Amino acid sequence: MIGVIKIINFNMMNIETIYIKYLLELITIDELIESIKLLTTSDNTLNQEVTKELLKIVFLNTKTDEKFQANEILEKVIKNNFPDFECNKEFYAQDILKNQCKQLLEDKITPYQFSQIISPLEGIFDYPKWLGDLYNVFDWCDETTKINTYIISEVNNIIEDLE
Repeated sequence: MIGVIKIINFNMMNIETIYIKYLLELITIDELIESIKLLTTSDNTLNQEVTKELLKIVFLNTKTDEKFQANEILEKVIKNNFPDFECNKEFYAQDILKNQCKQLLEDKITPYQFSQIISPLEGIFDYPKWLGDLYNVFDWCDETTKINTYIISEVNNIIEDLE
């Protein structure tokens, strides 16, 4: 299999999007650290306390269990500094899902790569209706699955419903 291609534009991510992508395992711990480095040096709206907390993630030893502290730190930063996030969490996830759908249709990710987002979304959002029939469409998906009309149809339905 050819190496996995990930399309990540760190410059366009805010802390809320970074957090959701990390929860959905769309970015690795190393990508999380890179995005936080960029965010803390480019986002002038972050206060000093938020920046200080986020930089704790940058200095975690990712070769040990310390990497699991990243989620706790992110949760704390979000909860204490972005009170509207809980109300908007679903919006961020839907936007990420819509972008993943578009990447799938543009052959930037494989059906298998796309399928990996479904279970985390179901778990975090308790089987939301906006996932449509994705679970059934991708339940049988593996690394060899090619995009087909059934997949295209459901992904287009999701995009249409989320726009």
